[in-house]
Amino acid sequence: MIVQGEGRTVPRALLGVGVCPRKVIGRLTLAGAVAQFLVVRRRMRTFRIILVVAVVMAFVLGLFWLLPIMFESHYTRLQHKSGEYYAELAAACDSILVEHPLGTNGVIWIPVTDPSLPKVVRDLHPIKLQVNPQRVWMLLDSNSRAGIGLEWQPKWDDTNLWKLDIVAESLETVIYSAERPAPPHQALQQRR
Repeated sequence: MIVQGEGRTVPRALLGVGVCPRKVIGRLTLAGAVAQFLVVRRRMRTFRIILVVAVVMAFVLGLFWLLPIMFESHYTRLQHKSGEYYAELAAACDSILVEHPLGTNGVIWIPVTDPSLPKVVRDLHPIKLQVNPQRVWMLLDSNSRAGIGLEWQPKWDDTNLWKLDIVAESLETVIYSAERPAPPHQALQQRR
């Protein structure tokens, strides 16, 4: 005769008088070990599946969070810098105007790999860099139709008020302005 206990069948001969089938199953070393192994294995498989799903979800959410930061354009990044950064960038543009006198040329194109460029300018990784008598212009991105340019120049006809602006297609955003007594290259010539 066979007695059932917890979904498992145990031959009656293995049962003693007054012995609960659960205790007998616990005593069955080989059968009990195999049964417990199968239960633990199922639980471990479920745990592994849950763990893999959680890791994949965390990776996907991390990508959605990091991708906009990693591929943010210069235009957006430059709009959210501090005033000290803009002042440093403007001073770097002034130093470019001083270090690269135009001579008889109206415009000079400076190689972007020139080691004399200030670090703050090199960190922008410009594609092109142009110096005019009263202007430093650099092309930063060429992903859009017209690209994104950064300019340091006098504000319209007022040569004492200089502006640092970003130009993207038809949108110009002034991100910093400062009073300058004279253009940097003229101030240097006046000191000599």
